[in-house]
Amino acid sequence: MFRTRLLWRLYAGYVALIVPTTVALGLLIGWRLDRDARHDLESSLRAKAVLLGDLAEHGGFRGPALEARIRELGSEVATRLTIVRADGVVAADSEEEPARMDNHGTRPEILAAREAGAGVATRWSHTLGVDMMYVAVAIGRKGRLLGYARAALPLTAVRDRLAHVRTLVILGVLIATAGGLMLGFLFARSVTRPLTALTEAAESIAGGGPNREIRTDAPAEIGQLAAAFKRMTGRLEERMEAIRRLETVRQDFVANVSHELKTPVTAIRGLAETLIDDPAMDRETHRGFLAKVRDQAERLSRLVGDLLALSRVESGGAALEREALDFRDPVQDSVRALESAAGAKGIGFEAAISPEPLAVRGDREALRQVADNLLDNAVKYTPAGGRVRVVLRREAGEAVLEVIDTGPGIGPEHLGRIFERFYRVDKARSRELGGTGLGLSIVRHVALAHGGQASVESTVGQGSTFRVRLPIVQA
Repeated sequence: MFRTRLLWRLYAGYVALIVPTTVALGLLIGWRLDRDARHDLESSLRAKAVLLGDLAEHGGFRGPALEARIRELGSEVATRLTIVRADGVVAADSEEEPARMDNHGTRPEILAAREAGAGVATRWSHTLGVDMMYVAVAIGRKGRLLGYARAALPLTAVRDRLAHVRTLVILGVLIATAGGLMLGFLFARSVTRPLTALTEAAESIAGGGPNREIRTDAPAEIGQLAAAFKRMTGRLEERMEAIRRLETVRQDFVANVSHELKTPVTAIRGLAETLIDDPAMDRETHRGFLAKVRDQAERLSRLVGDLLALSRVESGGAALEREALDFRDPVQDSVRALESAAGAKGIGFEAAISPEPLAVRGDREALRQVADNLLDNAVKYTPAGGRVRVVLRREAGEAVLEVIDTGPGIGPEHLGRIFERFYRVDKARSRELGGTGLGLSIVRHVALAHGGQASVESTVGQGSTFRVRLPIVQA
């Protein structure tokens, strides 16, 4: 008797695979045999009906000679044969007197043959008292319907043959299942014995102990082996993946920073060189060039400031000053600062701030920057006549800040990367509006550093909803 549950777990999985498979295979074979048998029977009856139709056409659909010939043919081919005139009256039948038979004009197979040239029906025959398959074909001459030829056979023979075949199939399935289960048991036992010993050895190595003797009869769980190898390989894979990710991030960051810094620096240099090389420049043009130098310097200052802020929060929050504060305060400060900008642009502005305090523990300046970035983006990208709505509420133990706008929206292909550093949906427009490409990245990192999260929902042409969740602390 085996002491390890691993054997039975492995064997149970094998049983769960073999039994349903063999049963399904048996059912499929039975269904296919039944379908093929019915198809063969239908094809045979159709061929007999066509030949019967030729005979009826030449026999004129009437007369003792035709009736005698039909009875003779029906006996020879062991099939019930019937000839029906166009008006539904039976002209001849191999097993009944036509005069004693009902009008067949409404029989399903006759109706189908009238419409499509051929018809098939399976039903109970009141004349013979058995289930029959009927196949009828229309008989015509020069476009004129003369009548119908019908061939029929009882389904009992087909069902008897199928029952015999099904018995053989079931027997085969049982034998195959029993053989498969026996082989599965032997296979499971052959696998679990070495795995048991290997698990103990792996646990010894993972624990820093010496190699242990592998005993094939020692009990163990397959989960122990998996855990041991997962601890050894999982840590290595995580470290390698983290190294590759950090290297990719570093390379992208250096490339993006270099590009973003190069643009304003190059512009400032070009403008300064123009001022130096043209001392006779008129005063108005001179002031215009200086204004451009100032704009580029401000852009450079914003970029450096955002880089410093991002570096501050990316340090894991170590550089953040933690204090108990009401999240409503930095949000309301941001609302007051941006409300006038929205009004000047002709944008409707609405704020719904929670009436009760929302206590969080965090960095006031960093949280103010979160609100500033979200509101500033909403006002920048919402056209005149649009609306910006700020909602701050309590929800399931969290302070939830939502900034909702009716701007152009963000395509689904951008949503997964919108919080990445320097990622812009519309690069040209973002730079034109003075964006550095770091605002949303700062939002995400500040939220994460405070134990929260940042997310976005957006529909192109309808607007966006940016959402920041922070855990509420007990006062």
